Amino acid sequence: MWWHGEKSGVLRVKRIGIVGTDSTHASAYAGCINGMPADEARVVAIWGETPTSARALADQAGISHCVAHPLELLGTVDAVMITVRDGATHLELALPFIQAGCPVYVDKPFALTGAQASALAGAAKRARVPLMGGSGCKYLRDVLAARDTARAMMMENALLGACISFSVSMDSPFGGFLFYAPHLIEIALTVLGAAPRQVYAVACHGTVTATARFENCDVTMHFLSHASRHGYALFGPRDICFGEIGLGGLYHRECELFMRMLHTGEMPESYERLVQPVFIAEAIMKSIAKKEPVEVEGWNDKPAWQGTGTGPG
Repeated sequence: MWWHGEKSGVLRVKRIGIVGTDSTHASAYAGCINGMPADEARVVAIWGETPTSARALADQAGISHCVAHPLELLGTVDAVMITVRDGATHLELALPFIQAGCPVYVDKPFALTGAQASALAGAAKRARVPLMGGSGCKYLRDVLAARDTARAMMMENALLGACISFSVSMDSPFGGFLFYAPHLIEIALTVLGAAPRQVYAVACHGTVTATARFENCDVTMHFLSHASRHGYALFGPRDICFGEIGLGGLYHRECELFMRMLHTGEMPESYERLVQPVFIAEAIMKSIAKKEPVEVEGWNDKPAWQGTGTGPG
């Protein structure tokens, strides 16, 4: 196993590798982790899409080793963070480390297809390797506050509907809509606590509006091109609870949860839950193309934090 000792929680993971240095997330994670106390794990090796970007990050974050190929990290690190921006490559990049027993973090988008996501999470589950990933926005303080409010409303059968907005880039070279869409989808899953059965989506003027049919109510997701502010509204019979979603502390929270997973082996979310946003994104794209409601494949109605993990807060 990747950890050892008579009691769970004895940290064996001391060396972390990063695969992919073109993303700003890579530098944020490396800086955050290597800024933690010295007795914690550290990022010690990286692979970059170009030698220049790898060396720049190494110099910035105090990383000692750059490799010419991702597989050269095997045996050099105890855990790995996949931060390559192209989600279509994440399965291929993560599998060798999963097979070697290394805990893995996979940045958003977790994958670009449900088949890829299922293969990735399935491999980790069979190998009993801790896995974390997707959008970190689900861990934001404002999102967790919205989740708690929604839970209280649902307990009183008082949640009639909701709407959530977040930015998107329809023309991203790394999967178009699928590159940024996980942020809003995973926020919605966190707030509502379960996955939708069906979505109906339309695209117009560079934005996407998707209505998701959850068990308790319908939720409208507004994917807004280049929006700089994000927010939500929860509708009750007498009140409307609304708020802005701020991004402060995002990377630090993700790194905290990753380090906790390395210490305890407990994942923030179940394997199944990591896969679900990819199926929802696929359903949204199919609905846009077909101009009709689409059932979400592979959906389940387990609470968002049910599974191997205990949740972020």
